[in-house]
Amino acid sequence: LSQLIHLSEEEAYLLHNLLGTLTSDCQVAINLEKKLTALFDATSVTEIIGNKVTGENIMRLRQAIDEKKQVTLVDYESGHTMSISNRLVEPIKFSTNYTDIYAYEVSTGITKVFKLSRIGCVDLSLDDWQYEDKHATIETDCFRMTGKEDIPVTLKMTLMAKNLLIEEYPLSAKYVSYDGEWWFRATVKDLAGVGRFVIGLADQMEVINSPKLENYIRIFTKQH
Repeated sequence: LSQLIHLSEEEAYLLHNLLGTLTSDCQVAINLEKKLTALFDATSVTEIIGNKVTGENIMRLRQAIDEKKQVTLVDYESGHTMSISNRLVEPIKFSTNYTDIYAYEVSTGITKVFKLSRIGCVDLSLDDWQYEDKHATIETDCFRMTGKEDIPVTLKMTLMAKNLLIEEYPLSAKYVSYDGEWWFRATVKDLAGVGRFVIGLADQMEVINSPKLENYIRIFTKQH
């Protein structure tokens, strides 16, 4: 769906207005807004259309991808370096929920994930891509995390934990099984996503034979 559906600001605004014309207790309208919320990982359709800057940045990045142009991410706020700087990149694709852009950074020669919410604005360049052969494939796990590792994780869950897992991370459903107990078995790209989920529901699940995850949780709880 992420490759087939992209709402412009005007389209999202129109859809929001159409939903608003229906009665507040219309179940179809309620269900549709919930589905849109899940698809775009936002609190509401209003949030999607409310950030005009992000909408404009998405359109420019989409144009750059289609035309294979370089762009500058102006005033990008880095969570790793705690700094604000301009980044010359070659945008490759959006994340499933349109919260990130995968792009090759010219200065470092590395394909990275950039948060759309941290971009001041996008400056579209006249220069074509120059490093397409170096664009790395970025894989995302069911917790929407990226990375180069494949870390095996096994969780034994209560029914409530299973339901919350699938509701919050729909792609996790393919890794859930039942044999008298509910199980989640998969590999993840980064422990932060699954780790935070497990910590938030510590009394509803058990980590089984997953030493890296157990160590991540141990360190996280000590630091917090």
